[in-house]
Amino acid sequence: MAHDNKRKFERLSAFWKVYRDEISWGYLIDLSKTGVRVWLNKEEKVNENEFSIRINPPKELNLDSIDLAIQQVWMNPNKSQRFIEIGCQFQSLSGSQKKQLDQLILFFKRYNAKEEALP
Repeated sequence: MAHDNKRKFERLSAFWKVYRDEISWGYLIDLSKTGVRVWLNKEEKVNENEFSIRINPPKELNLDSIDLAIQQVWMNPNKSQRFIEIGCQFQSLSGSQKKQLDQLILFFKRYNAKEEALP
């Protein structure tokens, strides 16, 4: 897909729940310093281009939930029979959100390295 070639920042694989309005909304598939890719159940409606999501970081990071304003950039409604895929970019990150996001990225970078090392 064309959007894959536009990345300026490293994209890290992640499989983590994301929330919207306090309800489990879908799964974070990858993230970078500038955005996320999310899989949503096909039943979920994405009626807006801009909205907020919440990520509850892994407990070992000892971080509060991260609420992020995002803008949908693209959608793949035919990702699978059960999911649609959306690509989003972050909007107006505060300094504390950037720090939290950096810690989350570092966690997934370490986690991915451990996963790749397994036989």
